[in-house]
Amino acid sequence: HLKEEKGFKYLIDLCGVDYLNYPKKNFEERFEVVYHLYNLDSIYLCLE
Repeated sequence: HLKEEKGFKYLIDLCGVDYLNYPKKNFEERFEVVYHLYNLDSIYLCLE
């Protein structure tokens, strides 16, 4: 969806988040993956 419809063709960063000691303990999962995508046609950055 983001690549074809929104033009985010480049993955510029990939990181992980550990919510073990996060103050708000209402997360369903302990770990999360964050994708930073970039659209070269316009100046937009998308975080998923």
